[in-house]
Amino acid sequence: MDSYFVLSGADAPLLYFDTTRHEFYICGISHPESAMEFYGFLIRWLKCYVDKQLEKGECAPHRLTFLFRHINSMSFRSVSRVCRIFAQLGAVASCEIVWLFENEDLDIYEAGEDLKEELALKNPPFRLSETNETIESLQELLIHLHATERQSV
Repeated sequence: MDSYFVLSGADAPLLYFDTTRHEFYICGISHPESAMEFYGFLIRWLKCYVDKQLEKGECAPHRLTFLFRHINSMSFRSVSRVCRIFAQLGAVASCEIVWLFENEDLDIYEAGEDLKEELALKNPPFRLSETNETIESLQELLIHLHATERQSV
């Protein structure tokens, strides 16, 4: 299955779901005009991806990483749904969800705590971690990885 990539916009995060590396990222500002529409495409893609992995059986470890500068309530609901679908991979793979927050960004840290509490997942583990990496540097890296991946095809 092909990877899923959407460049970030002024109000929407970068989406980078690499099916080769099994590393998935949502990174940036998340308050799109219609969060349900924006995340709806990703949710349908992820559900299909997870179903295929479950059919295959045992698969490689997966990681889902978030790094937000801002996330509104509708986006938060969609992100919660993404996490619940991703968590199903725990049946066939070692998985983890990582909620990064930039230095001392208490609002994003608290959003991560809220999500962790709401999901109450035992597997995969949900880890909150402060990072020195900026959203811009992570997005630049992911865009580079996507470009490199496309050149090798």
